[in-house]
Amino acid sequence: MENIISIKNLSFSYKDKPIYKDLDLDIKKGSFTTIIGPSGSGKSTLIKLLLGIEETKDYIRINGMSVVERNLKEIRKTIGVVFQTLDNQIV
Repeated sequence: MENIISIKNLSFSYKDKPIYKDLDLDIKKGSFTTIIGPSGSGKSTLIKLLLGIEETKDYIRINGMSVVERNLKEIRKTIGVVFQTLDNQIV
């Protein structure tokens, strides 16, 4: 089964606070994935990176499209996001 989301060696920081260092993640097409963790662990940051809201030069591909190459309109048609708090929804 092919990957719908593939991340390789992702590193990301907010100023001096590292969020990810060399993160690898593959999510198979047709699977369901839940991202859970304590406040400040990088859940929302990961979603923002996948949607291109936060920029990175690292390898992130969604349905074969590169986030770095800014295929955002097509990528955003592929991903659905539901945040825990209604006020945090991106509409």
